[in-house]
Amino acid sequence: MVNCNECKNINLTEKDQIDKRIHHKCLKFNKRIFHRSQNPKIEHEYIYPYGKCDGKYFEKR
Repeated sequence: MVNCNECKNINLTEKDQIDKRIHHKCLKFNKRIFHRSQNPKIEHEYIYPYGKCDGKYFEKR
């Protein structure tokens, strides 16, 4: 599975996200994408693809 944090279709990479209230979004599908971590204290840079994409439209930054 691909990491959307490395895709050029993401509006905001984890590195660029200064304001945590601004969510990650797939610009290809205009949908919010998530880390899928149930524990808010765990921080990681892996962002899962939107369901309809599932990595098929991944384009490396």
